[in-house]
Amino acid sequence: MDEILLVLPSLNQRATNLHELDLGYAHGIISYLVQISRLTVLLPPDIDVREYKNYLNRYFGSHVGVKLITEKDTPRNQFSDARPLYSLPFLDRSTQLYEYLTGLDYGCVIFDVFDAAGFIPIRAKRMGLGLEKTLLVSWLRSCHEFHQRQVLETSRNLWFENHINFAERYCCENCDLVICHTATILDWCLGQKWNINHSSVMMLDGIKPGLPLQCPGNKESVIDSNQNQGTQESKSKPLVSICVAHFNDGNNLIHLLKSIEQSDYENFEVIVVDDGSTDIESLRIIETLESEYASESWRFILKEENESIGPTRNFAVTQARGELIIFMDSDNLATKTMISDFVRGMLKSGVDCLTCGMIQFKGEGGSPDSAIFIGQWLPLGACLELGFTDNVFGDANFCIKKSVFKALGGFCGIRGHVADDWEFLARLVLKGFSLDVIPKGLFLYRVRSGSWLHSAWSRHSIYTLRTKFLAHTGPQHVALLHNLLLQLVAENETFRSFVWKLDRKVVKAALWLSEIVSEETRIFIQEISKRFVDKFINIIVLGINFLKPEVNLFLSIFRVFGRSRLDLQQESSKVAGHGVDGRRSFVAKPTNTELEERFYRWGLPLDRPIFGYCGQLSPVKRPIGFLKLAYWMQMFEDNSFFVIVGEGDLQEEIQATAAKYKLSNFRRIASVENIEEFYPVLSGLVITSTYEQRGPKEMFEALANGIPVFSTDVGETKSVLERYGSGLVVKHDPERKDFADSFKLWKDNLEIYTVAAMDTASLIQRFK
Repeated sequence: MDEILLVLPSLNQRATNLHELDLGYAHGIISYLVQISRLTVLLPPDIDVREYKNYLNRYFGSHVGVKLITEKDTPRNQFSDARPLYSLPFLDRSTQLYEYLTGLDYGCVIFDVFDAAGFIPIRAKRMGLGLEKTLLVSWLRSCHEFHQRQVLETSRNLWFENHINFAERYCCENCDLVICHTATILDWCLGQKWNINHSSVMMLDGIKPGLPLQCPGNKESVIDSNQNQGTQESKSKPLVSICVAHFNDGNNLIHLLKSIEQSDYENFEVIVVDDGSTDIESLRIIETLESEYASESWRFILKEENESIGPTRNFAVTQARGELIIFMDSDNLATKTMISDFVRGMLKSGVDCLTCGMIQFKGEGGSPDSAIFIGQWLPLGACLELGFTDNVFGDANFCIKKSVFKALGGFCGIRGHVADDWEFLARLVLKGFSLDVIPKGLFLYRVRSGSWLHSAWSRHSIYTLRTKFLAHTGPQHVALLHNLLLQLVAENETFRSFVWKLDRKVVKAALWLSEIVSEETRIFIQEISKRFVDKFINIIVLGINFLKPEVNLFLSIFRVFGRSRLDLQQESSKVAGHGVDGRRSFVAKPTNTELEERFYRWGLPLDRPIFGYCGQLSPVKRPIGFLKLAYWMQMFEDNSFFVIVGEGDLQEEIQATAAKYKLSNFRRIASVENIEEFYPVLSGLVITSTYEQRGPKEMFEALANGIPVFSTDVGETKSVLERYGSGLVVKHDPERKDFADSFKLWKDNLEIYTVAAMDTASLIQRFK
């Protein structure tokens, strides 16, 4: 099998030190992949690659290489300088990754689903834009939506979360192969109606030494079958009808037709429909063009009455003979490959409609060489959650099956309504037709000041558009409507928390601004402010670390609570020498006999999952909250058993509380001689502290033994547990029911966190 490239979420981080870019959570999948091929881990620029090489060589010997992605590795084109107008960091980096991969020759590229690094490469391959001979794999270990649903909190930025959720789901639904870290995360995704192809799913432990990656039940490797599909791409060249609506814009129409004429696709026709132009010069130009393009493939139709752009486009389709329709505005320009890229994408993906990226420019000419590029926009796609508040579907310059366009009844025919393309594409998706995006700028959008569209937006226009959106929803869209309500609540809460501290006059001004500033603009301002604050905090933290390097939390904690160097060296030699023997053997587990002896010694049930609290029984640790958790789980008739290990001022109150609630699922152990013997009996550790100066140390002790953690947001819990997926951090009060609700969700998906905790345990070696 060809060399494998593993792309981790580290690619999506801007950190420049080893501690923020740990690879321990990926130890499990790396240990499997080194058995079947030479493996390369792709890292971001501006880091010390030697540290990573030392880490990987220590565990896996020479089986794993390291590469950096740099600016010079990504090819540039004439539109590269046009800045993104509608983008997010994960989209920008996924685009950079796609451009980087097009110049390489890997047989297989594996993307961690978390942060959707594979979004653009997977979409580009689906549209026929390269990577045909490369197997694109999504490694499903966790995702943002899974985490967000577990913490039971109202989001503060649903706009961003809907973007990343859509992209992560797209990666799993459209890649060549999904490798699932656990069965639990796959079951969760299927329960959320993710359209994952069962025949293209394999479990992580299904990777066998010496065998290529392949789908279950398929004797042919996925790479080989994928290459065969690429060679079988349809060679048909369907007739494409390009429909152009024109009104008083003759000079620009000349340039548009010239750009279409230069297309590298031959089987097309152009239908220009004039919507009752009143400009004499434009009418004269149309007459001249009709003489110049005198053939059946170039038709010019003049209407007497002006009806607006929607009805004009609809009329053009009635005159079209092609099975595929492309709409273009008279003031835009087509790239040379626009038609062929659309046709290839439609044939390869099989979708009903394709939109594409646009390149915005200023200038009166018709040549890209003389244009001033001011930006580029790449639509997200068929994300209905975002489509209610913003057009993430695409521009009117799209390609659609003629039969689908007719089934939908065409564009809105009401004069004065704006964003016909937004409304039409939203309706298309709501009605169950498929839409996707070609991740490439296929046309040039001419930006002109004083245009009708820029002056037509109003509160009434937006209200009308959203009313139409909701009018096409049905019982199948319950989840969508629920998400829209959450978004409304989140936006209102964010806005109220911002204005609460302001005086009355400023509040009035802010409310006035909220009426005239769009949601997108407000969210953009919030994001800019947040980034500024984050950078300011990072500068302070870097300063502290520079002045006091001895306070590095990871180094100190792992030195104190890590395993012995001898154990680590033995593990390292197993992995480097034998590969398969070392995978996931990061923690020395006691035998069944030893475990049973410990259960009996401490009076714990053998047939129930055990969740522990370790530490001082002090108010700041909130052990009473741990008892309340036990109480709620008993009320839920859950089979969990809870045990406290520790002594302190609250031990009498704990006993009284346990008696008050008649807890039959609880036991307190005063002390354990060797705490390292206690952790292996646990299914998980629970932390209920309200404050931790450093640590908490119990979290690192548990992770060192491969035990997942459920915790309040204290100390380093959030930065450690969320980064490696080895636990869940919530902000709820431990004495309230919502803390128990989140715990139950966490416990129901415990396999995901346990596997991640086992992987995280390998990090300890690096800090010895």
